[in-house]
Amino acid sequence: MLLSELSVKYDIGVPLIKNLILSLDIEPEKRCIVIQGISSAFHEGTDKLTLEYVMALFYGVDMGWWSEQEVRDIAINSMVPLYDKNSKRNALKKFFRSNPDVLDDLSDNE
Repeated sequence: MLLSELSVKYDIGVPLIKNLILSLDIEPEKRCIVIQGISSAFHEGTDKLTLEYVMALFYGVDMGWWSEQEVRDIAINSMVPLYDKNSKRNALKKFFRSNPDVLDDLSDNE
């Protein structure tokens, strides 16, 4: 709820806010939210992008800052599986152990 309210108040997308390190000062005289920094884009000790970072990248696509292909090229090295139509189709084929042509109707309802 707090992230949604901050998003509306400051006109910043929730996926961007989720990458900030926030602290809440609850002293009655000082009640405020402090930005202490930006979260790491990588999982600790790895070169894998975090879910929050990938969400922020795709938010940038929605905002028209960059293309989806640019994000996919960056986010390919992430902890988040990125699916396109073919990979969804192959995953369904493997999971259901069925002819993928039969599954096309199921996978096209996005």
